[in-house]
Amino acid sequence: MDLQTIITLIARHVLTTLAGALVAHGIIQASASEGFIGACMVIVGVLWSIWDKRGRAWLEAEKTRLEIMLAYRSNLKQPPAPSVGVKP
Repeated sequence: MDLQTIITLIARHVLTTLAGALVAHGIIQASASEGFIGACMVIVGVLWSIWDKRGRAWLEAEKTRLEIMLAYRSNLKQPPAPSVGVKP
């Protein structure tokens, strides 16, 4: 199974539990629980799509920025390279 399938299954189980709790407390009717779960799955799907397109690009940009910053800092801490073949 890929990560998206696993997350979808977990989200469905969490939403089913949440719908059961809402029915138990009388907030929604039992007949509306399937509609509630479906609507929430649509919202989760849209959020996943946004994350997949924009969130990953943002994380990659941040990762690249941090790598550049760390490389710059490590170059500052290195002692100067000895000159080879040059007499003072």
